[in-house]
Amino acid sequence: MRSIRRRSTRHLVRGDHRLLMVGQGRRRLWLLALGLPLLVGALWFAERREQAAELAALREENRQLKASLEESRLLHREAQAAERQLVRRNAELSARVKRLSTELAFFRKQKDNP
Repeated sequence: MRSIRRRSTRHLVRGDHRLLMVGQGRRRLWLLALGLPLLVGALWFAERREQAAELAALREENRQLKASLEESRLLHREAQAAERQLVRRNAELSARVKRLSTELAFFRKQKDNP
């Protein structure tokens, strides 16, 4: 066991002593204990607010992109419908040309053979 050496009174008298206010250290400790969580909370709140603003901007951008995509899909469907209609019209006209060519050939043959 270690022995505790007591200081002599002469050493205490020679030493430089400061008077401290009682409770000064406790006040600082309380300020630190209350201030640190408040600071952390304020930083957390600021970060959450920034994230909320960023989330709102991303949602707005997402809404605009969805609207643009829907418009593009509509235009694509319209183009496909127009293409189908043109192909059908082309087929009808080709069939008509073929029928008229056949009739023309028939009439020419009738004209040549009286």
